[in-house]
Amino acid sequence: MEVVAKGVVPLKVAPEKMALTQAIVDGAVPRQKRYEMYDTALAGFRLVVQPSGARAFYLWTRIGKGRGAKAKYIHVGDAALMKLKDARARASTMALTARAGDDPVVRVDVADRLESHLDAYEQSLQARGVVKTTDIMWSLRAYLKPKLKDRTADIRRADVTGAMAKLETAGKPGAAEYFRKCASSFLNWAVNEGHLQASPLAGYRRERATKHQRQRVEQFTMTTSGEIRDFWMAAAAAKTPVARDLLRFLLLTGQRRTETALICWSHVDLEGGIWRIPAAITKTGVAHTVHLGPESLALLKAQPRIAACPLIFAGRNLKPIGGWSKLLEPVREAFGNTDLSPHGLRRTYRTTLAELGVEEAVAERMIAHKRSDLVSLYDKSQMTERRIEAQALYEAHVKAVVA
Repeated sequence: MEVVAKGVVPLKVAPEKMALTQAIVDGAVPRQKRYEMYDTALAGFRLVVQPSGARAFYLWTRIGKGRGAKAKYIHVGDAALMKLKDARARASTMALTARAGDDPVVRVDVADRLESHLDAYEQSLQARGVVKTTDIMWSLRAYLKPKLKDRTADIRRADVTGAMAKLETAGKPGAAEYFRKCASSFLNWAVNEGHLQASPLAGYRRERATKHQRQRVEQFTMTTSGEIRDFWMAAAAAKTPVARDLLRFLLLTGQRRTETALICWSHVDLEGGIWRIPAAITKTGVAHTVHLGPESLALLKAQPRIAACPLIFAGRNLKPIGGWSKLLEPVREAFGNTDLSPHGLRRTYRTTLAELGVEEAVAERMIAHKRSDLVSLYDKSQMTERRIEAQALYEAHVKAVVA
């Protein structure tokens, strides 16, 4: 604390002036009193740091021209929610609006905010029984975070595609595509509810994949015994035994990752070797029966039963396992292929069934691919015996490969 001699009036410390950088913003430390850092790159723009450590961008400007115009101190955004370049661009737009005589600050009614409409959308998904509600809402809130306080009606296509581009640049194309699907569905819902005149993504089409990109996507399907053996060993690098066994179970059964992560003890008949997936959690909305062989059954029986937890593969806080990118990081490194994915394991299962001579109709039933309406209307056969035989054949193959 600064000590001032009796009778001496301390001088007011002038705000610091500099060309702000992201490093300076991130490194700004709190002091005993609030202070400001003026940006020399844009007149009136500054970073304000509170004693609590909170950092925010502000703009000092006038509504109109001349010294007689009304001065205004405008909150541009929180430094924790937006990057410097985005804040500076927003402040520049605000300054131009103010110079033209218009107040750039529009008070957004809470009911019109994106965050409020996301809450309503979440309630809608829950009411409809959508299995992936938690994943969907996490994606929307995480990647639209800078816009949560804005009006939903002000969301632009660039807000969505920009977030997608950042994810792709970060090496997360799967997360980018999932976010696009979630955002598209949400925006269509907002149109139907009257919150938007039209979806910003209406008519949007992704660029056609190049030959190189198509080859990259097609590369990860394990087609050799060596690859299957390497994956089985690499799964041991997972951070927990539960995650290791979940990945191996995915390879052994070929089912979708969400349906597998939600498997409960009540869904499984360990004596009969049957796993019944309820319609409420399947992608197709139709119940599906999986016939288990000795290897997949052994994995299930090895899992600990936790009191008051219905899940077989329980994650943190006894909730369903998620966060697949992080879960797979050590396994991908051990496997030596960053394209490794749960869906790749599903493709490997289906491909190996074909290589083992399993009929296409049987193999398609085993992975619960949706059939055409006409076929499903007339063909009610379950091919139970052939599916049991095919699963036993497949698991015996994997056992021999990884031995």
